[in-house]
Amino acid sequence: MIGIDIISVKRFKHKNEKFLQKIFSKKELFEAKNNLEKLAGKWAAKEAAYKAGLHYANHEIEILSENCKPFVFINGVKSDAQISISHDNHYATAIVFI
Repeated sequence: MIGIDIISVKRFKHKNEKFLQKIFSKKELFEAKNNLEKLAGKWAAKEAAYKAGLHYANHEIEILSENCKPFVFINGVKSDAQISISHDNHYATAIVFI
């Protein structure tokens, strides 16, 4: 299964900390360091993972990096899903292959 998503980076510009904590884990927020492009990329990756068949809640799916490569974690366990994230000033996109 393949999932893909794209999102406008500016959608995260006015999100408050409470909202961000609701959809991202502490590890994800730490990794992103309030970088809107990275947050949008992680969100697009979560959406792409869901579309690819990983039907879990936002807090159960984490998008984390190891050696600058993104991975999908489900309830703290690294999945074998293949993932690619790209972003620029305006959009972030992600594709997930299971």
